[in-house]
Amino acid sequence: MILNMNTIPKLKIKVIELKNEVDIKHYFFDEKYSKRRNIYWSNKNIELIGIDLLVSSDFSCKQEYEDLSLYYNSIINNNKSNFDNLDIPTIFVGACFNFNENTQDNLWSDIPKGRIFIPKILIIDNKTIKRIVTFESEGSINDVNILNTFNYKQKSLNIKFIDETDANHYISSITKSIKLIKDKKLSKIVLSRKKSYSINSKDDALSNFIFNTGENNTTKFIFDFQESGTIFGSSPEKLFSISNNHFKTEAIAGSFKSTSNLNLIDKNKEIDEHNFVIEYLKSKLSNFSKTIKIYDNEILALRNISHIKTKIESTLEQEHNVFDILFQLHPTPAVAGTPKDVSIDKISNLEKHDRGWYSGTIGWISNELNTHFIVNIRSGIIKKNQLNIYAGCGITKGSDPNQEYNESEMKFDYILSNLNNE
Repeated sequence: MILNMNTIPKLKIKVIELKNEVDIKHYFFDEKYSKRRNIYWSNKNIELIGIDLLVSSDFSCKQEYEDLSLYYNSIINNNKSNFDNLDIPTIFVGACFNFNENTQDNLWSDIPKGRIFIPKILIIDNKTIKRIVTFESEGSINDVNILNTFNYKQKSLNIKFIDETDANHYISSITKSIKLIKDKKLSKIVLSRKKSYSINSKDDALSNFIFNTGENNTTKFIFDFQESGTIFGSSPEKLFSISNNHFKTEAIAGSFKSTSNLNLIDKNKEIDEHNFVIEYLKSKLSNFSKTIKIYDNEILALRNISHIKTKIESTLEQEHNVFDILFQLHPTPAVAGTPKDVSIDKISNLEKHDRGWYSGTIGWISNELNTHFIVNIRSGIIKKNQLNIYAGCGITKGSDPNQEYNESEMKFDYILSNLNNE
């Protein structure tokens, strides 16, 4: 954590434009910078790589998170004139699902509950212009002549199964949850599973993952803690984005094998599960929005699994705080349940593994306070040569335990297919 938050660093922005034919993915693996990388982010609108840490703070509780959010906002406010009409991602944030989770799993013991930082070097492809941007605090900039030297070839990961959440335990937990719901202790709860595998190389897995071009409906991300672990995922779930006071979020819940026909869905269960998320988001948005528009349900089709998606948009009140919105929204019923506090408490009792950053949040904030945050799902963590992946299912009164188990298997298959570049 920053020890003296009274000191505001001065950002001296430098921009180098790259040639159009450059593929910035290669920079993530350049031997000069691969041990200094910290984030990768890619969707249909923008691709980003962060190198080195200019300002960085780890936090272990929500109060520290809130204090640091004020400090990092002040860095942006005090450096606005230095960006020279640029609007670029500047602050990056990642955080766990539950700050009160008592970490018992060695897998997460070296990973902070959350990290917020400004990189020294940011490589950007916004689909029109490719740039290297340096946030140069006086006298601290390093060489940015990153060479396009990485020659990608798909690698076999030699994946070997190690362990998983026991199927009987998971089905039993679902059965207990359904009883809690019928007893009106809960309306919905999301229960997750974990699988572990050995692989022959972390970088081979990450290169397969980054160069896999199969999906347009997700955001790929890597949050790299180097030897402590590398968090990765391909999330279909946008928590929210803001562009010039225009707010967008998406309710995504209900899962089924890929189909294009909403009439084929078990509406009694999947639509109910989805509606919990919509109602939650509506109630939260009313706290900071002037107007709210909710679109019709549609199908979000991924490679082997589809979801019900509802787009929600609003116009924000003139005075809003990005972090305050983030704190209000997360976790949604899509990853926790409802009521939120009760479901989080029950999750801690029913799940045998630590979630860590799984179902937490990852995102960025620009110098103009535009932003994009996603929910950390379809994801995992690689530590040394061990791959650990997570999948969760929303449990309601209409759930069938065996069907929920099969749904989690579809989600695991999706993650593995991204790593194998299938």
